[in-house]
Amino acid sequence: ECDAVMGKRNSSHGHREDDKLLDTLMKNMQRIHDEDNEEYLVMTTNMKASLDIASVRSGRVDRVVEFTNPDLGARYGLFKTTIEGINEKSTYKKVRRYDLDQLAEKTDGLNCCDCIEIVKRAVKGRIYEMLRDRKTKIVHGIYITQDRILEEIEKQQKRTGGKGIVGFKI
Repeated sequence: ECDAVMGKRNSSHGHREDDKLLDTLMKNMQRIHDEDNEEYLVMTTNMKASLDIASVRSGRVDRVVEFTNPDLGARYGLFKTTIEGINEKSTYKKVRRYDLDQLAEKTDGLNCCDCIEIVKRAVKGRIYEMLRDRKTKIVHGIYITQDRILEEIEKQQKRTGGKGIVGFKI
């Protein structure tokens, strides 16, 4: 998380030592760039606007790769892979009677992690529900369908306002 060390200098939240650390980091980034000796520095951030502009200028940062939320096809693939993975790990199909096209369409704006976790939360929620209600002492044979996944999608959209945000608000 480069925003932790590459934040704007002289900000009200920073300290003099943070500025020194950023200066040292920028010098090393410049050295890596200039020497072209097969060294690479990979940084990530969710807060690009908080970065010091000098730290990400050309010559220090040569490539920026932006990861966006998945498109319809990618969401379809995420649901397919997640559901198949859950069903393969189990001795029976825990997820049944679902429509991948509808799941992908309903999750427009959500991120990759949302799509994966929605299915997992739906399965776990059903298991917890059955155990809590003492309808069973074992989880074998418990399964979910499309409706349970759609409920989880709705909950996730309420939590995020329909946007696949990363992190949380305080």
